[in-house]
Amino acid sequence: MPRRPIVFLLVVLSVTLPLVHALPYWFQNGTYATYALKAPKDATRKEINIFEVWPTLLPEEAYEKISTVEDINNSIPISLFVRGDVLLTFRILNVTKEYARIEVTLELNDVTVDCLNCRYLKKLVLSRVLVLNLTDMMYHDENGAVLGRPTFFVDPSNPPSRGDLIASSVPLKRLEIHTQDLIVSNLSFTWQEGKVLHTYFRDFLPPYILVESNQVPFLWSKYGGSITASAMSSMVYDFDTGLMITTWLLDITPEFISLGIINGDSMNYQASRELQRLFDEGRADKEWWQPGFNLYDTNIRFLKTSSSGAPNTGMRYFFAISLALLILTAFLNWRWQRE
Repeated sequence: MPRRPIVFLLVVLSVTLPLVHALPYWFQNGTYATYALKAPKDATRKEINIFEVWPTLLPEEAYEKISTVEDINNSIPISLFVRGDVLLTFRILNVTKEYARIEVTLELNDVTVDCLNCRYLKKLVLSRVLVLNLTDMMYHDENGAVLGRPTFFVDPSNPPSRGDLIASSVPLKRLEIHTQDLIVSNLSFTWQEGKVLHTYFRDFLPPYILVESNQVPFLWSKYGGSITASAMSSMVYDFDTGLMITTWLLDITPEFISLGIINGDSMNYQASRELQRLFDEGRADKEWWQPGFNLYDTNIRFLKTSSSGAPNTGMRYFFAISLALLILTAFLNWRWQRE
């Protein structure tokens, strides 16, 4: 079989395939997604999340609210001990051809500021608007420096590769914190394979996209105080929409750093109890609750799920057609070589 007809056929097929865009269909003005760490009503004293914040990086309103209960030293971090719910919201404010403005809000409930003085705040809200460059899919600061990639979504057709940047360590190093960039160390499509994933918003079906970072040191020591820890982040995304649906660890992200959080916590104690219940009832081989930030609310419209359990979305059609095209190409090349 002549090679020219094969090439022509492949060109025709490639033109008829749906285009894969870097932005998902739901990425538009007004879209939001909220994630939650839920605290049990009968939470114990040990069921607590700790957020280390740097005063000069805090949004102005949050800085002022903390200063009403605590004398702030701008040269040392502040520990926030959170016993209530934690809500993390991403809201798309404005999308142009080149940029998108993303409002990131973290709501902390039942907060104790500084364990030594034990100053109490019923609620503390940290909020800031970030600029996302749609060309490189990275947040940039006012000077154009790269901060890192958005946490709340990926492009399912082109997920980040190993070695890609997650969060830049430059803002932390300016504070004399010894650490490194968070980069992608693992990309997997087999996380919790075959299991239904429960979240507060809805259940999800596999496959899922797992993006894990490297584990980096986190060291600070000055003025008689010190922090010795490590940091990493691990996010799970819906295969069809690319939306983040849960997390494993979320210590450092570019959004957290922009809010003044230099090292976060992400233990969902209510989800942890739900997961233990699944193990106790012998259902953990088919169902899963991840004890991290779980999707809590969103105005994204998810496409319907077929009776077979595989959502009928463009992404699945794209991969199915791509696979068929590869098989057809291999077959035609085999025929051509034989002839």
